Amino acid sequence: MRLAVVFALLALAAPSRADVSAPNKIRWRSDAKAAADEAGKLKRPLLVFFSAEWCMPCKEMMLRSFADPGVADLVGKRFVPLLVDMTNDDDAAHAVGQRYHVSAMPTLLAIQGSTEKLRIDHFADAAELRAALERVR
Repeated sequence: MRLAVVFALLALAAPSRADVSAPNKIRWRSDAKAAADEAGKLKRPLLVFFSAEWCMPCKEMMLRSFADPGVADLVGKRFVPLLVDMTNDDDAAHAVGQRYHVSAMPTLLAIQGSTEKLRIDHFADAAELRAALERVR
C-alpha cells in the first residue's frame, strides 16, 4: 500500500510531455531531418536525446542534467539538439531509434556527419554530461 502511494505521488509530480523541456534553456528540435540539415549547415554535431514519458532517468536528465546552466550553455553553443520521444508507437521516432541502434533509454548521441562522437546510454548527472559534451570535437 505504501509503495502504491509513493508511485502515485511520483506520477503526480512528474512533468507532462508538454513541459518536459521547460526547466532548461535548450531549444530542442523535434524534426530529425530538419535538425540534421541544420547541424550540417552549421557544421555542428547533432545531439540526439532519446527519451520516453515512462523513463524516470530520462525525466531526471531533463529536469536536472540538461537544466544545469553549464550544460545548457554548452549544448546551445556547440550542438544542434534533437529530442526523440519514444513514448508512443510513432514510426518516425522508431525509425530514428533503429537508425542509431538505440536499445535503452535514456540514450544520448552526438553525431557529426556519419560519425558517432558520443554515446551515453544511462543516466548522466550534470557533471558527467558536461565533461562528456566537452570532449566532443
